[in-house]
Amino acid sequence: MEISKNQRLKDVVYKHVRDEIVAFKLEPGSRLLEEEVAKALGVSRTPVREAFGTLASEGFIELLPRRGAIIKDVTLKDLQDTLIVREELEILAIKLATPHINSVILEQLKKAKENFEEAVENYDVLKMIEADTHFHDIIFNCTQNEKLINVLNYLKEQLYRYRAIYIREKASLTAIIEDHEEIYKSLKEKNVTKAKEAISKHIKNQEKSLKVQFIAKGGKT
Repeated sequence: MEISKNQRLKDVVYKHVRDEIVAFKLEPGSRLLEEEVAKALGVSRTPVREAFGTLASEGFIELLPRRGAIIKDVTLKDLQDTLIVREELEILAIKLATPHINSVILEQLKKAKENFEEAVENYDVLKMIEADTHFHDIIFNCTQNEKLINVLNYLKEQLYRYRAIYIREKASLTAIIEDHEEIYKSLKEKNVTKAKEAISKHIKNQEKSLKVQFIAKGGKT
């Protein structure tokens, strides 16, 4: 693996392992060893250990004494708890962001929407996740509230895995595109009420879809 001078080794390891988990190349319950990951990526064990600590704090893995790391399973209860918090915080973000929406921000949101739609056409899951995340990040940053942005950024990492499961389901993609458009139009109109309703609907659609997937696949509750 080629690593640029501007990349921190810990971040490189973190992103590699996280993406492997999200792409289901590493299944829940499978074991990760520092030594094996370090060898595969051509780095020392120190950045691997640091990356594992971050992944554990975000719920991707569980660190076990003398056993290395285990890929954590996702549960419906975890999902519902996380989305309850996400919905309230994103509604607050919409309220704070709307007064600051301008033509530059709208152009950024439009571009993020288009990037998501292009990724859908190519069914590129990682690019879909990236574009969807960026769409929401634009709104978060527009709140101009650093405390809220920090909390949302932390929650964003918790949501990454659920977002990946949701987006991989092709039946969900049309709803996401429609939700993005509705959020965009509401913000363009500076209609806080409609924008709040749109973001709430967007998150509830995600919960509904994921719940169906969990039940269908016999996932943990």
